[in-house]
Amino acid sequence: MNYKLLITLSLLLISQLVLAEITVKVDREPIVVDESFHLIFESDQKVDAKPDFSALTNSFTVLDTRHRSNTQITNGKISYSQMWIVTLIANKTGTLGIPSIRFDKELTRPLAINVLAGSPTTKGSATDNIFVDVEVNSKSPYVQAQLVYTVRLYRAIVTNNASLSEPEVTGGQAVINRLGEDSSFETQRNGKRYVVIERQYVIFPQSSGPMTIQPIVFQGQTGGAGGFFSFDRFNQPTSIVKRSKSLEINVKTYSGFFYGRYLVASQSIIY
Repeated sequence: MNYKLLITLSLLLISQLVLAEITVKVDREPIVVDESFHLIFESDQKVDAKPDFSALTNSFTVLDTRHRSNTQITNGKISYSQMWIVTLIANKTGTLGIPSIRFDKELTRPLAINVLAGSPTTKGSATDNIFVDVEVNSKSPYVQAQLVYTVRLYRAIVTNNASLSEPEVTGGQAVINRLGEDSSFETQRNGKRYVVIERQYVIFPQSSGPMTIQPIVFQGQTGGAGGFFSFDRFNQPTSIVKRSKSLEINVKTYSGFFYGRYLVASQSIIY
């Protein structure tokens, strides 16, 4: 009996010495310079700590920090989950280090992330408060090949009753499907901050030859100068319409046996 008591006390002592493991991850990849992303710290144990994130300011701009906690009791067993969400903007490209962050007695592991430069389409000189940008991963696909079409809505001001049109093609035939869910992030262009909604589609051209993806149309109402990052809410709403550029593509044709095989394989959508 004494041995059992000793073992029980030893296990209790060891359990008290075990520190909560806090994992670190980013919410999306790739990370692009000047675009916001979330750095997420998670623990499945109770942590009484107020972490200091000031070390992140060496390579990043800290936009916001949030803390979430949850406690559940199942069959008399208590479980905890905690999450710290830090919204950052990378200030430079390259491999950047996320330093170790101290949570009371626990020190997180450092993390290396790769930050890319923005593509030419997202590095435009647009100065409008709202604009729509589009791009396609190939302008010379084959018939039945999967074409990824990306739509980005940039907004520096608050909008109401907003909508985006669906993509349409002329000069040929195509099957068009949404790809996944919308994503959002923040970015800067010419010193102006934008909230960006990104939406993707897959397009399967059904005929060869020239084809045009028609402009995406944004419709909504805006209060004028008031923005996401200001507090001016006294402007009267004004209707606004913005159009993206159209995209010209040239659909090529496979021939022979390989074409038949490709038709079968290319119908699956990659998410």
